[in-house]
Amino acid sequence: MRSLILDRRRFPTRLAHRLWDRWAEQSGHLLELLERGTAAASSYYLARRVRRRPPPPLRPYLISVGNLRVGGTGKTPVVLALAQTLAQRGYTGAVLTRGYGSRLAGPLVVRPENPSAADEARLLAGCIPDWTVVQARRRYLGLQHVLDRHPPPEVLIVEDGYQTAGVPRHLDLLILDCWRREGVWVYPTTGRVLPWGPYREAANGAERADIWLLESALEGEGSEPPLLQEPPAFSEWRGIVGERQVPVVVFKRRMRWSPTARLQDRSPYGVLAGVARPEAFERGCARLIGCEPRLVARYDDHQAYSRPEVDRLLRAGRQAGVVTWLTTAKDGIKLARIWPAEPPLQVVELTIEWGGNKSLPDLIEERLALAMEE
Repeated sequence: MRSLILDRRRFPTRLAHRLWDRWAEQSGHLLELLERGTAAASSYYLARRVRRRPPPPLRPYLISVGNLRVGGTGKTPVVLALAQTLAQRGYTGAVLTRGYGSRLAGPLVVRPENPSAADEARLLAGCIPDWTVVQARRRYLGLQHVLDRHPPPEVLIVEDGYQTAGVPRHLDLLILDCWRREGVWVYPTTGRVLPWGPYREAANGAERADIWLLESALEGEGSEPPLLQEPPAFSEWRGIVGERQVPVVVFKRRMRWSPTARLQDRSPYGVLAGVARPEAFERGCARLIGCEPRLVARYDDHQAYSRPEVDRLLRAGRQAGVVTWLTTAKDGIKLARIWPAEPPLQVVELTIEWGGNKSLPDLIEERLALAMEE
């Protein structure tokens, strides 16, 4: 039985995805010229912005995590996994996030219970209580807010900061969702650049990164088979763009039940997701449960839910026979205050599994040790 789809994304979002899908199938000469011109202009603009970055301070050690695509490549799970591991190893730290979806300009220290803060910021603050999470629309002000703390932390992770000009960094981590491989050599690739496709910049933008993170996405969604199960050893892989070689780390996103979830059997369920690429999450839920969802509800990334919207969704669910709902961790944070006791809302969490002999936290710790010796 095919899932019913309730697409509650705004019209501009739905239109953009339809156009991107249509343009991806086109090979017209004019469209290719327009896309190449747009990609060249965006690359030039970003290169100028990056050159204006100020030098990083001695402390904290600044790490940026970003991507070339617009959303949906696992930045928040990677930031969370890296921060949790470094915190467990005794490092003091902070995470700086822009606060997408929040009306608060900041800078402010985020508390998990603050409904006005951004969803991802609240999720991070709840999962790494020993670290500080700072939300700031202008991230250079957020950086200054962190630097004003005494003593400043040892590590600061800038979430979604690859294209950010006003914040310096010691290390740029870039998540690649698309690539090709020839033996041990990995080459970055992308689709079309905005507004013709879902990429912020072309593949040559990967040259600025210090480490590439290759995503073996949910259910083998990436451009490669499941990477954590195939040779050669990942420690031998090297990224290459232009004449520059880049270290490569492989990761896979795993889905698991929240510790508070009441596990369900194969009874009819719905999937609710306000993320950039909901289809991957929906397929992951189907594998987790063992059958297709009865109804899927798609919302804009960082959707601000209201009680009338939840009531509308629940009516559609009852008509479809849904007895339980599954959602993402960041959607669960926003829905907790307005979701009724029944039907239950189950949170499905994303965790990170690293491939290779050295995990990303291992490589970061080596860089930190060198920085502290200087």
